[in-house]
Amino acid sequence: MIQQNLYHDTQLNKKGKGFYPSYPAPLFISTMNKEEDISIIKEEIEEIQSDFTKAKSYNNNLAGHLKKQFTLSEKSRDCIEKIVSPLTHDFIRMNPGFVYFNNPTQSKYYKFETDLPWVNFQQKYEFNPIHNHSGIFSYVLYIKIPYYSKDEENVFPDAVGRRAGKFEFVYNAPLGDLTTQLLPIDKTCENLLLFFPAKLYHCVQPFYTSDEYRISVAGNIHLRFIDE
Repeated sequence: MIQQNLYHDTQLNKKGKGFYPSYPAPLFISTMNKEEDISIIKEEIEEIQSDFTKAKSYNNNLAGHLKKQFTLSEKSRDCIEKIVSPLTHDFIRMNPGFVYFNNPTQSKYYKFETDLPWVNFQQKYEFNPIHNHSGIFSYVLYIKIPYYSKDEENVFPDAVGRRAGKFEFVYNAPLGDLTTQLLPIDKTCENLLLFFPAKLYHCVQPFYTSDEYRISVAGNIHLRFIDE
């Protein structure tokens, strides 16, 4: 049975950087981005949305039950890299054994490489089942969320947890229980980026109150070892 904090969603810092939980070490990091810092990404997404037939589908590589998922270019990757690079160092500084645990060669020399990102155009009723990613770190950047969490909760007001439209992390608690971290991602989270270990399981629940696309960008960061 999954243990959950039923009526207390994790409240994210939407004005800057946040670490969750704050003690003893963060499980994930959030950071709100300025419009000018992600304008290149948004321009490419607008171009894709203007004619989906010209975009390169990424569906065969993903777990998402979404019809429209597409690869982004190197220019968007470079833009993302400027945002996530400091976060890798923040996470490792606060979790000093993390790289050692993920380092089978015990090499002292390594670097982080950001893969090409992809964009998700999630439609009403579509969802992303529980899954994790390749690499050492992953991220998701919210471009457009066409609903408010409270409106989604009211679709099923008597449901335990009221998960509609939300993002969830799923992991083992210290005593072994399977638990969740429920994030009320909505319109107020546009331009917010979540940064987390790639092996951390997560899912995206379907939404019900809008006919517009829920647009997000995701990707992975790999640990590459360098010869001495």
